[in-house]
Amino acid sequence: MRRKAVVQTLLMTGMIGFALACAENPTEPTFEPTSTHAYLGDALNAASSQESNGLVLLEWKSNLNSDETVVELCQAGQTCTLSMRKPSVNVTIPASALSQDTYITVTALAGKDVNFEFGPHGTQFNTPISVEVAVKDTKTNGAESFTALYWVLDEFGNPSIEDQLPAWVDGRDLHFETDHFSGYALAM
Repeated sequence: MRRKAVVQTLLMTGMIGFALACAENPTEPTFEPTSTHAYLGDALNAASSQESNGLVLLEWKSNLNSDETVVELCQAGQTCTLSMRKPSVNVTIPASALSQDTYITVTALAGKDVNFEFGPHGTQFNTPISVEVAVKDTKTNGAESFTALYWVLDEFGNPSIEDQLPAWVDGRDLHFETDHFSGYALAM
């Protein structure tokens, strides 16, 4: 009987400690990119040509063989920048954008298309955040007009384009801004 009481006490102490730790610190994200859907780029290309006046997804100069992900704990009230080297991508979250500390995830999805997932999905920002992609890493084919396509997956895993956001080239980088996180692809 005494052993049972000791085990219960230890379990209860562990659960209280865990609850306190979780209350004080944001938890690591359990974000899983959608790139397991091998057809995502092709499906988005088809959707973009149907829904977006014939836009074509921008492609990387070299295919990404695997997802590239960065995760950062961004603190409310402080500017936070997440950077990838290959491909060259920067996401800047202004100090006023977050109301609470949040683990932010940026994933460049494997494949030929310039396609991202940002997490946690559904995060709403108080002020827009900016995304920069190095033009040198993409095949722009002389295009001068670009768009960021905000996409979501339906209950069957099929992508649909929810919105188009303006994107522009400034020097060596292609830029767009958003006030929420989801999936985004760049198109021309």
